Amino acid sequence: MIPGRHAVLAPFFQRGVLLWLGVRALASLITMLAGGDPLRTPLGTALLLAMLTVTAGIADTSRRHEWALLGNLMVRPLALAGIFAASAVAGEVVLHALGTVLR
Repeated sequence: MIPGRHAVLAPFFQRGVLLWLGVRALASLITMLAGGDPLRTPLGTALLLAMLTVTAGIADTSRRHEWALLGNLMVRPLALAGIFAASAVAGEVVLHALGTVLR
């Protein structure tokens, strides 16, 4: 039995969360060094962090040579980019909610 695409894409979502954490940690460090509040970021910055996460995810997928596997499972690159973007957006939503609660 061949697993469904959702079972194959779950590890990519988890990898996207880890990549987002790394991108977000670097951005928070830069924000703190500049004297800003790392929990309060504008929407444009959050979108930029999501795009950086997608770029890092696509680069990581290429580095691991997983395109053949994904192609055989009929997972298109745009769908994979959507998975990485969804993980970054979910992280940004959680972080924004946390920042709202901690005000």
